[in-house]
Amino acid sequence: MESIEILAVVESVSNEKGIDEGIIFGALVLFFIDWKFGQGEDAALVNPTVDIPIILIAFVTLVILGTLIGLIPAHMATVVKPIEALREE
Repeated sequence: MESIEILAVVESVSNEKGIDEGIIFGALVLFFIDWKFGQGEDAALVNPTVDIPIILIAFVTLVILGTLIGLIPAHMATVVKPIEALREE
C-alpha cells in the first residue's frame, strides 16, 4: 500500500505526460517482477544491496566515459577552423 501512495505523489508532482506514464509503467514492471520472482521479506527487490567495490567501479567507469564523451567532440571542434565550419553549413 505504501508504494501506491508513493506513485500517487509522484504522479501529482510531475507535469509531463510521458514522465507520468514512464514512472507508472516502470513501477508496474517492478511489481510484476517482485510478484513473480520475489521471495518474501528477503527478496532482492525489497532490500537491495550492492557491494562498495561494485559502486566504486561503476562510478569510475561513468566518470571516465563521461569525460571522454565530453572531450572528444570538444577536441574535434577545436581542430576545425571557424571559417571552414561556416562554409560547410
